[in-house]
Amino acid sequence: MLAPQTEGVVLLTAMLGKQAPGSPKPLSVGEWADFAQMLRSRQTRPEQLLDGDIDSLMSDWTHSSITADRVRGLLNRGTALALCCEKWERAGLWLLVRSDPDYPRELKRRLEWKSPPLLFGCGNRNLLAKGGLAVVGSRHASSDDLAAAARLGREAATNACSIVSGGAKGIDEKVMLASLEAEGTAVGVLAAGLQRAATSRQYRQALQRGDLTLVSPFSPDARFHVGNAMGRNRYIYCLASSAVVVASKPDTGGTWSGAVENLKHGWVPMWAHRSNAADSGNANLVKQGAHWLPDDLAIVFRGDAPCSGGTSTSKPAAKSRIEQTVLAPPDLAEFDHYGLFLRHMERWAAQTPISQDDLERREDVRKDQLRVWLKRGIKEGAINECRDGHFQFVDRRNKDAAQSELPL
Repeated sequence: MLAPQTEGVVLLTAMLGKQAPGSPKPLSVGEWADFAQMLRSRQTRPEQLLDGDIDSLMSDWTHSSITADRVRGLLNRGTALALCCEKWERAGLWLLVRSDPDYPRELKRRLEWKSPPLLFGCGNRNLLAKGGLAVVGSRHASSDDLAAAARLGREAATNACSIVSGGAKGIDEKVMLASLEAEGTAVGVLAAGLQRAATSRQYRQALQRGDLTLVSPFSPDARFHVGNAMGRNRYIYCLASSAVVVASKPDTGGTWSGAVENLKHGWVPMWAHRSNAADSGNANLVKQGAHWLPDDLAIVFRGDAPCSGGTSTSKPAAKSRIEQTVLAPPDLAEFDHYGLFLRHMERWAAQTPISQDDLERREDVRKDQLRVWLKRGIKEGAINECRDGHFQFVDRRNKDAAQSELPL
């Protein structure tokens, strides 16, 4: 049974089975952004519309495509929603709206009102907050590029770095399966067919182990649509900490457009594989701001920004909130290894606590030095020590910002 707010959001934004001729079309992401901001300004929540006076609420609000009749028609789909919920439950699917605590924080922070109002998914939803490495590429990649994707997947698993990809044939599927086979984790952001993928043989064991999450902003039974595939690319980047483009074609295709969009907005650091394909567009991506993928992949898996210089013409990456405060003091002499440690803690343990042994391995420092940093962080309120000997980063300045900024 859906929570009332979730029910309101689903009715207004989701496709519920086959669209009957003349029936109202669900609100798009952009339309929902406009509508949700109107509701917020009037201190109204989606669930209040189910029994509220829609005409009075919208009487003095004009929108080119969102009318009271359209909203009323969408909200009157209760029977269709009940049938869909039963079907989704049988397939083991769950759904998240932006106000849910499990909705991925980085997706909401980076895209704000452009983040999808609804996410369907299956598997371990905690992986959505883990970040990781986005790996993207063409469906029709060369054997060399597919081998490079498999290597990235295996090495990411070895380095406890989750893979985020699109789940499509070719590079996406190759890197995800390679990571899972090497006992790693992965998040697949699907443009279509979530319900079919949730019950497929190739993903069944990984889903049962909790090593895989499949998620989609589109209806679980949605068929492939080029527009959906192009639109979901931004979600792949915004769920990750860094990105690698394995194979792309210049000025065409979803891989190219998604990569250019990430470079434009600076969501995550981007690396490009040195593809041998004759029609590879990766060199053009480097000219636009990406960096060539290094032989040593440690910096890629950590999500660190590339060093300046080299052949890249990229602008310096925008500083995160923690870098602007703790890691960017007025006197550069004050910048020490403790500050870098806090930066790593924000990346690794903002959502999920981390053990001391895992921290020691990742930081590659002595136990006594690690204990000094942890003790200082706990004293300053930047780190919480959990009961089971794990530690979690605490962003005191923005603890509740993500939930309060986008409540709908």
